[in-house]
Amino acid sequence: MTNKILFIGGTHGDEPIGVVALKQLSETRSDFDWIIGNPRALQQQTRYTEKDLNRSAPGNTASLIYEEKRADEVIQKSQNYQYTVDIHGAKNNMGICILITNPTKENFALAKQFNIQNIVIWPSITPEMQYPMSEFFPCGFEIECGNKSDQQTIGQLTKILSDFLDGKIENTQQKNIYRMIGPLNKNEIQKNSVLREFEEINFNNEKITPVFLGTYDYPEIIGYKLKKLSDEELKKYF
Repeated sequence: MTNKILFIGGTHGDEPIGVVALKQLSETRSDFDWIIGNPRALQQQTRYTEKDLNRSAPGNTASLIYEEKRADEVIQKSQNYQYTVDIHGAKNNMGICILITNPTKENFALAKQFNIQNIVIWPSITPEMQYPMSEFFPCGFEIECGNKSDQQTIGQLTKILSDFLDGKIENTQQKNIYRMIGPLNKNEIQKNSVLREFEEINFNNEKITPVFLGTYDYPEIIGYKLKKLSDEELKKYF
């Protein structure tokens, strides 16, 4: 192995955007490695076959459940790389952001090398968000892209990955750093409320930024709430 970066596409089989972008990049360059996270689900065009791969970490090589065995395989493979980035796709027009599930200084240093404006610390504070694979990468995170079916989004993702590999960093780009503070429940929303992805609003006497609106099929959760971090709070990571 000579490459230091491993990209993962298709961790969810209904999110092929990473696979499309990585196939395009691999046709013109060989300075990265990449794999399909869940090839069975990708072939079936379903999120998973038996269990959500990105909720199956650290995995179990002896499990009879395919995704639990596959999580172990992917995480073990990531140990051979300096960096691992897992690419996901959302159905909303939320743009491209970074989700850091393990908020170390090393992971933030890596995030700064990508020309992506919005960076979200995404701790496993709610049951439905526990056990993502990226928590177990030596250094790495998730990139979320929406709309996952939009050709312009695919083009933006491909350019972002290419610029990272070329070391092209837009130093003038302002990073917005957020922390996920919990789910946004249906019973919290007033009828006339207008919510938009990554658009800050005053909500129950506090400022929040909503994301993943209507993305998941949870009965009572319509999205998630972010809090933008202050300069003082950011000193912990930078």
